[in-house]
Amino acid sequence: MAAAVAAGPAASSASGQSGWDRAVVEAKEHAFARLQEELKSAHQELLLRDEEVARLSRIREQVEAELEELTASLFQVNKEREKTINNFECKSPTVSRTVAIAKL
Repeated sequence: MAAAVAAGPAASSASGQSGWDRAVVEAKEHAFARLQEELKSAHQELLLRDEEVARLSRIREQVEAELEELTASLFQVNKEREKTINNFECKSPTVSRTVAIAKL
C-alpha cells in the first residue's frame, strides 16, 4: 500500500507535466502560425511597394525625357530669337536710310 501512495503523486505530476508540454506545444504552434501569416502579409506588402516603385520610376523617366525635350526646344527658340534680332539689327540701318531717302 505504501508503494501505491508513493506512486500517486508521481503519476499526477507526470500527467500534469504532459498537459503543460501540450500547452507549450500548442502555444508555439499558434505563435508559429501567426508569424507565418505576418510574414505572408509583409511579403505581399513588399510586392505592392515594388510595383509602386516601378511605376514611379517609369513616371520619373518620362518626366526627365520631357524635360530634356523642353530644354532643347527652349534653346532652339532662344537661338531663333537671337537670329531674328541680329537680322533686324543688320537691316535696321538700311531701313533707316531708305526712310530718310524717302523723306527727301
